[in-house]
Amino acid sequence: MNEKIYSIVDCISSVHPIALFEFDRDGTLLTSDQPDHRFVNSSAFSGVGRIAVRYATAFSKPSIVSGAYHCTWIIDSLRVSDEPDRLYAFGPFYMDSYPEAEIKSEIRAAGLSSPEKRMMLEQLPKVSVIPFATAMNYAIMIHYAIAGEKISYVDLHHKDASSPAIPKEENGETVTYHGTYDAEKQMLDMVRNGDLRLFDYLKQFELSQVGVLANTNSEPLRQIKNTTLVGIVLFSRAAIDGGLYPDTAMTLTDRYFQAVEACRSFHEIGEITGMMQEDFVTRVHKLRHQQGYTKPVQAMVDFIELHLDEEIQLKQIASELGYTEYYLSRRFRNEVGISVKQHIRDMRVERAAFLLRNSSVSVKDVSERLHFASESYFIDCFRQKYGVTPKVYQQST
Repeated sequence: MNEKIYSIVDCISSVHPIALFEFDRDGTLLTSDQPDHRFVNSSAFSGVGRIAVRYATAFSKPSIVSGAYHCTWIIDSLRVSDEPDRLYAFGPFYMDSYPEAEIKSEIRAAGLSSPEKRMMLEQLPKVSVIPFATAMNYAIMIHYAIAGEKISYVDLHHKDASSPAIPKEENGETVTYHGTYDAEKQMLDMVRNGDLRLFDYLKQFELSQVGVLANTNSEPLRQIKNTTLVGIVLFSRAAIDGGLYPDTAMTLTDRYFQAVEACRSFHEIGEITGMMQEDFVTRVHKLRHQQGYTKPVQAMVDFIELHLDEEIQLKQIASELGYTEYYLSRRFRNEVGISVKQHIRDMRVERAAFLLRNSSVSVKDVSERLHFASESYFIDCFRQKYGVTPKVYQQST
């Protein structure tokens, strides 16, 4: 077995204990890094070699396929003269969850011997559960170890191996995985509830998980942009369901759309995505946990948050909302406990922290963008609230 492959699999197995199997071009097992693994080598998985032949013949890039008992495998090959010479299956594992009820039903219908049935029922729950985004990363790493070729997410293929038809690369009918409905529903429910645990939950996802949302001839950046735009719409609608005012959500959606379209790299899109996700769920969280403000004061809070990167004057707010400056100033202090000017400063410091967490923007640029009188004044305000300078804060997040 190729030493590079063995090293990669050894590293991966320290996180997710799964195995790599090597087959010849006919699907005959040659070796494995776990040759005594009775469970994986049982008759229940005897079709893995045939699956490897099917997908290695159809695709020159890795495939992520589902086989017997809902187990997933990464299939790849070492090619000679553009033909698969050595085939590799990496697995088994489950994606996102262990479908216990479906698997038990499949085992009962499989006609296995009693000892093998007991082994399957005992061992299948121990199979690793790997987020799809992580599986994609593993496939990319394995392919580099096998072929020495750097590829991206859009080069991968996903298919249920029980399907009779395998689309061919040459006619462009590739199949791309789309995020599971349950995972997406849980994510959007967390936005609706203003659940800040969303930040940890999102770590298992990648931008490309939604799929290819552009012509297959489009550049990868366009595909990722389209995927991100869909995500913005979903987060916006979920935030509205969670109580965010529709006008606020629509304004934010427009701004994030414009920001995405202006991006020139995957890194920039990643920063915008992180900012968007935190922005929507944090706004809903604040609405769910703050004291109920009267309509005029809530309108002021929303207006200020949407215009933090502009010059904001009380006169402008009063004109926009249709109240007098005196009325708004008195009402705001009575309900919020501080002056409008102090609130604007506090919100700008919070927005500065938000930008520093989610982008590589400089302290000077943040200070200018949020209209602080000077960079030194911004640093003083930031230190008062967070106990450290903006630069230290950015480096520690």
